[in-house]
Amino acid sequence: MNKVIYVDAFKIRSNLDIEFTLLHVHNVEAHRYAPKFYIPEGEIWIDKRFEDETDFLMKIEAAYDDPESTYDPRWYIERFCTPGPIPEYVVRKEILGELTVVSVDGAIVRKYIDPQFVEGGHHRVYDYIPEGHIWLDNKHDPVELPFILNHEINEHELMQKGYSYDDAHDHVIAIEKKERRAAGGRYPRDTGYIPHPLSDFVIAP
Repeated sequence: MNKVIYVDAFKIRSNLDIEFTLLHVHNVEAHRYAPKFYIPEGEIWIDKRFEDETDFLMKIEAAYDDPESTYDPRWYIERFCTPGPIPEYVVRKEILGELTVVSVDGAIVRKYIDPQFVEGGHHRVYDYIPEGHIWLDNKHDPVELPFILNHEINEHELMQKGYSYDDAHDHVIAIEKKERRAAGGRYPRDTGYIPHPLSDFVIAP
C-alpha cells in the first residue's frame, strides 16, 4: 500500500519541478511525462490544496497503468466523468483585452467535464472551453494564480501564431520559470541554488 503524502505543490513548482501538478508517484520511466525521480518509492504526493479530491485523483493516476488506457483524453472522460447536469462551476469572470479569464471550481470541472484538467487551460487545447476564454482552477493559492494565468495567455498567443501545443508549452515553461525566479524561486542547476530536503515540501498532517 502506497503512503499518501500531502505537499506544498506551489513550493515544489517554484523550487524543484515546475511540471508537478496535483498528484504524482515515483517514476523514472522514459515514456512518462516529466518523471518524478525525487518522490520516494511507495509514496503518493498530492497537493495539499486538493486533499478533498484524493480518492478521485488516485483513480485517475491508477488508470494511467491500465493496459486499455490511451493518450486520448476522451478515454478518461468516458470512464470517469459523472453524467447528468453539470453543477455551476464558474466562480467569476474578468475581461482581459480580447480574452475572457474565467475562474472555475476545478473539482467540478474534473468530476463532470475533464478528469485531467489541472491548473488552467484555453480553447486551443481544450475543446470544451469557449473560444477566447482562459480557465483557471480557483483551488490554487491566489499568490500562484498570476503565474498560471501568464502561462495560459502566452501559450494561447503562441498557438494562435501557429505553434504546436508541445512547442508552445516548452517555450512558455521557460518564461514561467523566469517569472518564478524573479519572485524568489530557484531550480536545480540555477546559480546559487541550495537543495531543499524533501521534508521542506511535505505538509505535516
